[in-house]
Amino acid sequence: MVIDHVISTFSKNQYHRFVELCPIAENYIVDGGMILIKYWMEVDQQEQERRFKARNKDPLRQWKLSPMDLELYRRWYEYFRARDNMLKATDTRTAP
Repeated sequence: MVIDHVISTFSKNQYHRFVELCPIAENYIVDGGMILIKYWMEVDQQEQERRFKARNKDPLRQWKLSPMDLELYRRWYEYFRARDNMLKATDTRTAP
């Protein structure tokens, strides 16, 4: 959802609705007796650049380099601001 917000495949209203409903949905999951564990995995900008260069040079891996990847790399800081906002909005006592 963060990616969609940054590259405008979702409207701001859709993004805000997601951030509003996500904690509610997570509460239902936890109230239902499930253990909810949230992970966020990422690589830093240098590692991403290294991977892109390697993919660009290797004909067998070039298919992994999509236009969306390149656009998100171009908007690196915007993406991470959106990520931080999403994590803050969905960090609750029920589902930290």
